[in-house]
Amino acid sequence: MACQDDDAVEQLFAAADSLLGPADILVNNVGVVAETPFLEHSQEDYDHTFRINSRFPFFTTQRFARANIQRKAGGSVINIASVSAYKAISRLSSYQCSKAALAMLSKSAALELAQYGIRVNTLSPGLTATNGNAHQWRDKPELWRERSKELPLGRTGVPEDMTGAALFLASEESSWMTGGHIVIDGGDSAA
Repeated sequence: MACQDDDAVEQLFAAADSLLGPADILVNNVGVVAETPFLEHSQEDYDHTFRINSRFPFFTTQRFARANIQRKAGGSVINIASVSAYKAISRLSSYQCSKAALAMLSKSAALELAQYGIRVNTLSPGLTATNGNAHQWRDKPELWRERSKELPLGRTGVPEDMTGAALFLASEESSWMTGGHIVIDGGDSAA
């Protein structure tokens, strides 16, 4: 199902509800990157990036909240942003802006949804080798090795590095946390 379809949110929830029942946890983990110099960035690339990275999570969070308010269920929303939302990197302007918007969505939604027992937090990974960016780390391993050396912990992340934090945010262990932000970046933001 394509994130850019206007009815994609309803399709997503209908499919999930039929397979698993009502959701108590929502993880907004979507992301596209238009790696283009700022002066060459097109309106189409900008709009596409924001549609996927910010608009879709906004409306999935809204849909999740409405359903959980109706059934008085509370719940947890985890928005996967990026350290790029807080640290400028050349050629990623629309990606960075869209992830910063997603991080702010966590804060604004957290304020409004707390009264219903719905928590909204952000998890921001640093440079992480995923299937979505495999073309970068598989095709340019020397670049990734160089970038790894710049990180205090000396390596790029893997998706499993985010598991513990995501489980924490999804669980009752974080029941007094909303509008929060966890950064997992190998120490990049500390440098």
